[in-house]
Parts: sequence; structure tokens; C-alpha cells
Amino acid sequence: MEKVDMRYAEALYELALEEDDLAAYYQDMQKVKDIFQADSMIIDFFAAALVSEKEKLALLEQTLEGQVGPYVLNFLKLLVKKKRIRWLIAICDDFKKKYLEHMGIVEGYVYSAMALDDAILTQIQSAISQKEKKQVQLQFVLDPSLLGGVKVVVGQHVYDGSLEARLGQLRAELLGSR
Repeated sequence: MEKVDMRYAEALYELALEEDDLAAYYQDMQKVKDIFQADSMIIDFFAAALVSEKEKLALLEQTLEGQVGPYVLNFLKLLVKKKRIRWLIAICDDFKKKYLEHMGIVEGYVYSAMALDDAILTQIQSAISQKEKKQVQLQFVLDPSLLGGVKVVVGQHVYDGSLEARLGQLRAELLGSR
């Protein structure tokens, strides 16, 4: 059986294509995800059985009307009515995957022990995009376990420029030359 989040994401994706406004739907769903992820109590409120459906729908309208498109707002109302709102974050993630796939964008992650400024992230993203021969969108992940350097993961490919990897290469070269 297909997962609930995937079915709803697919339905919204198809609607966005039909409306020829995929980018706007993507932005709206990212905004919705950010709002609902900001505090776990928001999802709990909308999933609570003690709160009436009428109150939930009214709150959605008060907070999101004019912030997201009318179809996205209606989609959220449908999730409330069908008691599927607890899957909202997963639906947003599935929708994002469909959007990125449609746009020919591959998602990846860049790990570093310290924060990287936007210019460096852009350079890394550009270099990896050329290497992958695809448009790559990287998300930064702070990883204090790295001693230095960066590690980039795109799909099955790992580009490890971390200090630990470099030391491992040096160790292998030194042991191999005996």
C-alpha cells in the first residue's frame, strides 16, 4: 500500500502541474513546512482530538490566508478534515522531492565542523554540479565530529575532503610505500 504522505504529495503535485504554477506551490509548501516545524506543538494542536475541526480550520484561515495560495490552504484544510495533518511534514518533503526531480535538481548535503559562508557554499555547489553534470542543491549540515575540511554527499556519491580522509590517504600511501 502506498504511503499516505506520498499519495497526498502526488495529488498536490498533479494539481500544481495542472495549474501550471509548480514553483508557487513549492514555495508555499516550504513556507508551510517552516511554520509547522518551528514548534512541534503546532502539529499536536492540529492533530488533537479535543480541538474541534471548526477551530482548526478557523486558525488555518486566520494564519495562512494571503500567506499561501488558495489551493494550498484548501489542501491543508482537507488534511485537517481527513485527519491526515500529522503527515504534513512528510507530505512537504515528498512534494519537495517531486519538485526537485521535475526541475532536474539533485539534492545533497555538505558537512563541515564549522559554519560556511554563502560564498563558499555557492562555490562548492557549483563545483559539485559540474562534477555531477546536474544541477545540485546543497544543504549545510554542521558536523563537529569532522576535524576540518568538508564532506559532500550527493545521492550515492561521497566527496570527502575532510582532514580525516586526507590523513587516511596519507597513511595508506605511507604504508603502501614500504
